[in-house]
Amino acid sequence: MRRQIDAWTDDQQLDALDRIERQGQSATEVGAAYGRSRSSVLGMVKRVRDDLAASEVADFAPGTGPAVKPANQDGALGPLWWRRSTSHLRRR
Repeated sequence: MRRQIDAWTDDQQLDALDRIERQGQSATEVGAAYGRSRSSVLGMVKRVRDDLAASEVADFAPGTGPAVKPANQDGALGPLWWRRSTSHLRRR
């Protein structure tokens, strides 16, 4: 019988992508950190990349895309921006 695993949370996805793309960890290492299989990690990464590619193809007109405010469209968020906004959620 297959074990039911909860869906990836946004924070887990961001952290897993950071571990793979910036820290150079393997999908196996990331999976071990989250109690998931290598295939689960690779599947999540593929889905995120596919979603990103689909949103880039959509070619939004200025002011009509997901980031409507001009301040959110300038690419000002640096690497690991989510850690600053979610650090209060982490266990101490």
